[in-house]
Formats: sequence, structure tokens, C-alpha cells
Amino acid sequence: MKDLKQKILENIPQYSPENIAWGSIDEFSHLSGSENGYITSDAVIQAALDKYKCVKIDKRAVLYLAKPIIMRSGYRLLLDKNQVISNIPGKEQCLIRNENIENGFRGAVLHQNPDTDISVDGGIWDAASLRQDARLGTGDPDKFLESAMSVMIFSNAENIIVRNAEFKNGGSSYALQICNVSHFSVSNLTFIKYGRDGVHVNGPASFGEIHDLRGLDMGDDMIAINAWDWDVSAITYGTVEYMYIHDNESQNNEFRLLPGRKMYEDSYVDCDIRNMIIEKLSGIYTFKLYCQPNIENAITKGYNDVSGTVGRIYNVYFKDIVINEKKSGGFHDLPTNGIFDVCADCNDIYFENISVDFDKSEFDKINTYFMSVGPLSATWKNDSDNPDDWGEVFSPDDICTVDNIHMKNITFKDGKVTDAKQLVREVHLTLNADYPHTTPKGGTGYGIVKTVTVE
Repeated sequence: MKDLKQKILENIPQYSPENIAWGSIDEFSHLSGSENGYITSDAVIQAALDKYKCVKIDKRAVLYLAKPIIMRSGYRLLLDKNQVISNIPGKEQCLIRNENIENGFRGAVLHQNPDTDISVDGGIWDAASLRQDARLGTGDPDKFLESAMSVMIFSNAENIIVRNAEFKNGGSSYALQICNVSHFSVSNLTFIKYGRDGVHVNGPASFGEIHDLRGLDMGDDMIAINAWDWDVSAITYGTVEYMYIHDNESQNNEFRLLPGRKMYEDSYVDCDIRNMIIEKLSGIYTFKLYCQPNIENAITKGYNDVSGTVGRIYNVYFKDIVINEKKSGGFHDLPTNGIFDVCADCNDIYFENISVDFDKSEFDKINTYFMSVGPLSATWKNDSDNPDDWGEVFSPDDICTVDNIHMKNITFKDGKVTDAKQLVREVHLTLNADYPHTTPKGGTGYGIVKTVTVE
């Protein structure tokens, strides 16, 4: 783990604001626009960036945007920590993005002509105007971004830094979407009842550090590592590797690691998750290590957005994690079978110093294990009493295998547990003969647990 951490940190970008000559937006105030009764500042900010590359914005009234800010190579934006930036109401688009985004929706993405050396530092980023339709291609009126749905979007880029920012009024958009990016740093972000993913990473991505995030009542994943992803929420697909995620605190939060295989019409891309360290976290009640199909499959008849395999996760370390929330159901009351809920082919997964702030018997009562291996099943009723309108949320026929699982110092409130049978469970689903009178429908999938060592 020590060598892996060092390798990652050696490749994380840094910059010092005090060593930069910052330009100002003041001389471009004459470029302010007006739309729907709002004074718009996007042209002002863009002109300053295009002239100086590095621009500092001191505290002033809300900066409303009619178009997203475009960050080109070498551009840096430094904002007062209390400066609010927002779209004008009705503008369903990202607030800021890099220039040369590559769309991986129709085929394997290329990492060519990437934008480099970009930073966004500070500000309060208001997502109030972003709505669900933003995920269907309205990320930017001047560049069609299929499935873009974030306040900030960085794709086909290198050496990216985002820090010291607050995100508010989420619920329909992610805060930060990073995809097809190498060498990036995300730190000191705050999410206020955001209700949607905070930092959403899509593959391919490598050499990233995500740390010192704070989320009050997240209502979704503060961090989601989605190598594979739904076709309505990913710009690119591919392997995510060499990530160091640490020192993050939240409430009412899940954490997702989503591997799989992206199927195109005549090709595919494996979307593995590997070589990752996740440590010093709290406020998470379940870690989801499984390939969940698109919820739209359960809602719309004939929709079929699924991964080609259960996906692979390997050489991942979980260390110094406090579990201080307990639930048997997560968002939308969907089931959570384990603190670590697994339905992927996993190898070399390490758990060390995991502290659970409840007696183990309390998890036994809700049939939740430390690590549950195998598929899930849940029925989505689409607000209907007619079973013909219902759909399956998960992939209940999936089969997964985990091997070389290493556990050390797994401690519940009532003591340390060293018996693997008390920590790890194989799930073997069966079809529910009483469906639809009772739910879920169930399936034929199961999990296979091979070698587990416990200290």
C-alpha cells in the first residue's frame, strides 16, 4: 500500500496561487449582457481568461451565466470563497467545462489533444437551474455533450485541480464530473444537502487524489467511481486506476465503485477498477461494489442499458474507515445487504481498521453482513398497482467471484471479529414463486467466496 500511495502522489498536480500574476475581470465589465432580466457575466469572465489565462475574482454580486465558462489549456480561475456563480434561471447547462471534450457515448474514447494545466479554486456554485434534461445533451449549447449532467465537467484533460468550492441546490445534476482525465486533484469541497453525486468519476481516469470533502445530508454518493455507467449519466467509459481517496466526511452517504463492460454496436471496452486506496472516511452506511443496470430499464419497457459483465475490481485498499450509520435500505429504499455490498469479480481487496459504531447483533437483526457477496433483487413499481408496469432494479441472475480478501482489525462496538463466517456471506438468490403477490421477483444468481484471511 505504501508504494502504491507514493506512486499516486508523485503524479498529482500542484499549484501555488501566490506565485501567479492574476488578471481581473473589471476591465471587461462593458461586455456584460442582459437576458430575462438578469445581468450576465459569462462574456466578461471569458474575455478576462482569454487575455490573462489566470483570473482572480473578488467578492461581488452573484455572477449569472448565459453560457458556460470555457477553460482552455493553462487557464486558472481563482474566486473569493463566498462568490456565487449560477446560470440564469432556465439555462440547463454546465457552468464551467474544458474546451476539447471527447464524447465516448458512441464508441471508445480517445485521449488526444487534451486540455492541460487547468484549475478552478473557490466559489459557491449554484446548481439550482440544472434539471434532469441536462443529462440528455444540453451540457453546453455550443457543444453537444451527450449525457453530461454536472455543474463542472472536465473530460479529455490532464493536470486538473478543483478545490475550495461549495456546491448547493443539487438534486438534478452532479457537482463535478471527471472523465477521460489523468493526473487530477480534487480537494476541500463542500456539499450542502446536495441530493446528487458530488464527485462523479467516469473512466478512463488515472492518477487522481480526492480528499477533504464534506457533505451534509448528501442523499447520494459524495464520491462515485463509475468506470462503467448508465448511458444517461456518462460522457466516457473505461478503466479507473491509481486513485487515492482519503479524509472525507459526510452524512447519509453511499459510496460507489462501479465496474463493468461497455458494449458498443460492434465493440466493447472493459471498465475495470484497480490500484486504489480509500482511507479515513466516515458517514457512509454502504459501499456499493457492483454493476447496477440503468434504473430506466425498470421504468421503460424495452430499455436495455446493461453492462456486458459484472466487471472486475482488484488491488483496492479500504483503511481507517468509521461506519457510523446503519441501514438495511438505501436511496429509494433499495436494499443494502452489506456494509460492503459486492457483485463484481474481485481479487486482492484489503480491509484494515474498519470501525463500526454499532453492536454486531444490530446488523444481524437487519440481515446485513460486513461483506455480502452476490446479486440483489428489487422491484420498481412505477407508482402502479399493476405488475405489468413493474420492473427489476438490479441484475438478479449475475454470478460473481471474490478471492484473496484480506481483513485486519474489523471492530464492532461490542468487539473485534476474526471469524470470516461472521463477516462474509455468499448470497444465493432464488426465484420468488409468490411473485407478484410478494416482492422482489428474485433470480438465479449467486456469489462465490474463495480465500478470505482475517486478523
